[in-house]
Formats: sequence, structure tokens, C-alpha cells
Amino acid sequence: MFVLQEPQKLQILFESLEKNIPESLKVYGAIFHIKNKNPFNLEVLVDAWPDYQIVITRPQKEEMKDELDHYTNNYHIFTKAPDKLEEVLACPQVINWEQAFQLQGCQESLCEAVRKVTASKSVRVDYTKTILFMLEIPTKLKMSSEGKVDMMELINAPKMDENRKEGSFLNIFLDASHAGLVNEQWDFGKNERSLKYIERCLQNFPAFGVLGPEGLPISWIVMDQSYQANLSTQFPSQTAPLSGLRRGAKLLVRTGACALQIGTQSARI
Repeated sequence: MFVLQEPQKLQILFESLEKNIPESLKVYGAIFHIKNKNPFNLEVLVDAWPDYQIVITRPQKEEMKDELDHYTNNYHIFTKAPDKLEEVLACPQVINWEQAFQLQGCQESLCEAVRKVTASKSVRVDYTKTILFMLEIPTKLKMSSEGKVDMMELINAPKMDENRKEGSFLNIFLDASHAGLVNEQWDFGKNERSLKYIERCLQNFPAFGVLGPEGLPISWIVMDQSYQANLSTQFPSQTAPLSGLRRGAKLLVRTGACALQIGTQSARI
């Protein structure tokens, strides 16, 4: 595996991965952010070029200083050749097995390959399976020259400066000042490392929510470094969600292929 750096090659890879969505979605989203200022300092590895079979995105080495920070030490993987995945994952130049980290992908073959590699290395692993929801963006929405979509327009939500209320609820943008609340309600958070991670997401990626009648956020969506809304919460006692998807947008639920998140701890057993 080697790092792919040239902007032209990254664009070709990005367009190629689009044809393999949803299986390639984690890597595709990470490369989208790499192409747009790369706020999490990620890099792309491929096994060959241009006829690649495996693509991995990961933080650059200087980002992975905390060996227990599995929020930052996060790898996204897509493969066209599941039979080669075990060999690649076992390579210490590709994956740092001495750290706590996450492996994320949308292919069942990743789970099996990880089981085999971790068994040989006697590493403790926590597996989490999630259902993948995809939003199909209507082509009529305006996009910037960098390919960015106005997320608040997509959900038909008002801008903050419009100060338009719908009943007693108000749609808002979230910022870093909301990190504590998001961290407190996130099932995978509630610690200092997750708080720093959430702050970084809120500082760099779109996040929006709903203010309840008491003026506090009661529902929100926060985007992560794979361009997915993984940090989302709505308080059970509240029934008013965001205004609703813009007309023409479709929410696709894929039940046949689940997004697979694997949190690996470096502790030996």
C-alpha cells in the first residue's frame, strides 16, 4: 500500500468510488473532505494505481499521537478484493495495531477479515453494526464550485439570521459551544477524548439542530470526517424534528448492507 497524493489522481479515485456507493461510502466521504481543505489531516492509501483493489483512508502520522484516542485513530476501508483484505490489514505499515483505533467500512467482508487478523494478534475487539441511511440529493439544489451543498437548504430549514420560528421550535446551526451537550448525549462519547473530537467536528463540518420551547437544543445532526451524520440525537420527550426534507430529496434505507464500525483496543488478552 502507498499514499496517493496527486490532486488529479484523487479526483479520479473519488469519481471511481462514487460508482461503488454504498459499499464505498466511508472512503468516498473521507476523500470528499480531503479534497475540501482536509480539516482532519487524512491521507489515502491504495494497493495499486490506477487498477486499485483496496482503498484506505487514515489520519496522517502526526495526528495519531494519542494511542488511546480511537476517535482520531480512525481508518475507513473499501475493497474490490475481499480475499486480499486480511493480508493488508495485518501489515503494521498500514494499520498501527499498538494503538486503540477504529476500522469502519460498509462491507461484510471487512468483519470477517478483522476477525482473522485480531485472532492471530490476540487483540481485543468491539464490533458495532449499524444500518446505513442514504440521502439522495435532488439535482436542482445549488452547489458551490467545490461541490458543496447547502445542508440547511436541503432540509428546508431557515437560516439563523432569518429568525423565523415554526411554532415554538427554531432550526439553528450548531457550533463548538454545543460540544458538551452533544458529547453528553452521544452513546459512544461521554469522555474527554470524545469531547475534543466533537469540538473538532463542530468547528469544521456542518451541524444543525432544533431549539425547543425553553431555548435549548433538543435535536441535532453533526457530520464527521467520513461526511456522514453519525452524531445525531433527539430527546425522546420531544416530537418536533427538523423541518423535514426538502421536496425532491429521498431518504434511502439500505438493509442488505450495513455500515460496519469496529472499535479495536490495543489491550492484549
